[in-house]
Amino acid sequence: THGGNFIVTAENPEGPWSDPYFLEGAEGIDPSLFFDDDGKAYYVGTRPNPEGVRYNGDWEDWVQELDLNTMRLVGESHKIWKGALRDAIWPEGPHLYKIDGYYYLMIAEGGTGPEHAVTIARSKSIFGKYEGCPRNPIITHRHLGKSYPIKHVGHADLVKTQDDKWFMVMLASRTCEGYCNTGRETFLAKVIWEEDGQ
Repeated sequence: THGGNFIVTAENPEGPWSDPYFLEGAEGIDPSLFFDDDGKAYYVGTRPNPEGVRYNGDWEDWVQELDLNTMRLVGESHKIWKGALRDAIWPEGPHLYKIDGYYYLMIAEGGTGPEHAVTIARSKSIFGKYEGCPRNPIITHRHLGKSYPIKHVGHADLVKTQDDKWFMVMLASRTCEGYCNTGRETFLAKVIWEEDGQ
């Protein structure tokens, strides 16, 4: 309601920071940026189904090239995934990575509640077609029951350390006497890549 999604830049983390570059056409939520090894940058986001929202959470993940000189989206936007489940709700929080020749798209889906999960898909092309991991979701607590102390796991990001170890940071909630008093917190899990890259 105040202009939409935007980017601010700085030469140093402590600033000074630029005025916002509002991105025309960058509708939706949960944007992230991906920088490819050819120097191109891409905007990745979540938007309502352009053909019409058929149910609550009928959204899709999409990508479009971002011109870093003009701070504008260029070319066509491309729908890249709607989640691992059929009629998944809220396929959100997308992050793109390029690993061993594949583009990996990791998202949250299921809504920020008991059905929340992290799912992943990959493609040889940034614009797809993305194929979901056959073992999706790659992390969730939805099957552990209402009394499990950590729940609502989702919205993850991958981190590779300087010694080539992989970790996932994610959001989750803890309950105390039936309530999530501290809201969503940050959790960490070790990631092991299987031989087939999934």
